Amino acid sequence: MKGIEDKLSHQFQARKQAQQKDQYQEGYKQEVLEVMQQPSEETQYKQLFKQSLLAQLGISDEKDSSKEAKKEAEAEKRREIRKWIHKIFCTE
Repeated sequence: MKGIEDKLSHQFQARKQAQQKDQYQEGYKQEVLEVMQQPSEETQYKQLFKQSLLAQLGISDEKDSSKEAKKEAEAEKRREIRKWIHKIFCTE
């Protein structure tokens, strides 16, 4: 009887740990997706500065500035993802 209780207890603990791991991974995935969707403050500042400068010069080429802003935002996302991955794998 004791052996069965030990086995069931072990199985319960294993399932509980697996659920906690799944929850952690899902939470992490959500955090990464949120970071990827939001441009950094630096990117936003650069975009606003460029728009202000272009406006002062009387230039309004929104196509080029939006393309460049998208490229910068994508690059920033990649940098953020690399930071997250480095943080996870290099601190444990």
